[in-house]
Amino acid sequence: MLLEEYRPPLRHHNKATSGARPILLSAKTPERLREYARRLAEFIITEPAEAKRDPQHYLDNLAYTLQVGRDAMEERLALLSDSLTDLQRQLADFAAGGEAVYRGRSEGDSQVLALIRQDEDMAAALAAWIGKRKYHKLLELWCQGLAIDWHQFYRDGRPMQRLSLPGYPFAEERYWVTDLTVVRVTGPSPGDVWLHPMLERNTSDFYHQRFSSRWQGDERWFAHHQVDDRKTMPGVAYLEMARAAIAKSLDPHQLAAGPLQFKNIIWPAPYTLAPQRNELHIELALEQRKIDFRIYSQTNGEEVEHCKGGAEVIAAAAVEQLNLEALGAGPWRRSLDAAELYSLFDQISIHYGPSHRGVERLWLGEEGCWPGSS
Repeated sequence: MLLEEYRPPLRHHNKATSGARPILLSAKTPERLREYARRLAEFIITEPAEAKRDPQHYLDNLAYTLQVGRDAMEERLALLSDSLTDLQRQLADFAAGGEAVYRGRSEGDSQVLALIRQDEDMAAALAAWIGKRKYHKLLELWCQGLAIDWHQFYRDGRPMQRLSLPGYPFAEERYWVTDLTVVRVTGPSPGDVWLHPMLERNTSDFYHQRFSSRWQGDERWFAHHQVDDRKTMPGVAYLEMARAAIAKSLDPHQLAAGPLQFKNIIWPAPYTLAPQRNELHIELALEQRKIDFRIYSQTNGEEVEHCKGGAEVIAAAAVEQLNLEALGAGPWRRSLDAAELYSLFDQISIHYGPSHRGVERLWLGEEGCWPGSS
């Protein structure tokens, strides 16, 4: 047996930013904002591996993640820091006292902020502040509610990376529900009650909303989907795993408001079952109405991402109706029956079992193809 260790690609860093970086936090309420700061301060104390290797580049990426990877809410806090140690101290001080130099609340579109955006001279001044890194003025305005395009600070092409940081600190409110059947969980095993065929159990903590699953390998989505003779998770199975995790996490009233739309889905690496029971995790992060998810496994302490993307509940009226009759009308140049189609897949070592053979005939044309199924 030949085994090969997974080695993540090396990241080539440019010179770290000099001076202070703007660190942005926002929340729905002042209490949640202070809790957010406390959690981030505690997270920095743990010294993630990347921070130990290169603290200055880690601070750059941390600032970048909070600037472009989070939606700004009403209560806002901005800090300027040139080191992780200083940032941890500032966060802890704010969490304890609730005061900071740059602290404010967005009250919507005020006349002053509207003037800054609409007046050509003010817009030019704002662009100049961005170009000269005049953070003091920019952070004061951001805390008052001004929308700033933080991507403009990275137009030099620096390879920035988003980090996995503590998620939003939702209020821990309890709601009692009666008349529930209690299922005692003594440990995962084939006979246990699963939350969903794709979700074995909830493994969330204070920092992450997470579900984890372990399979035997005889499940249809593995047994009937093999690539190079390896049982491989189908691409659509990740989406069902994400849909089920969101359904278990989101408020039922929000979920019932409309269909769930997936966006920006990527599959970085396939997930295949090894002889031992592999474990697959899905983490969710909620930023206002948008839900980010990532599905990953761990091998020898290294994470391997298999699928990630976003989802959002949208209004039913916003869903474009497809005219299936018109789409299926053609014109088509030729067609393949099921035997021909799946034989082609077999030739490239992609083997579909009975439960994955839903296409009876595939019509081919100049601009696309059309599957026919029962």
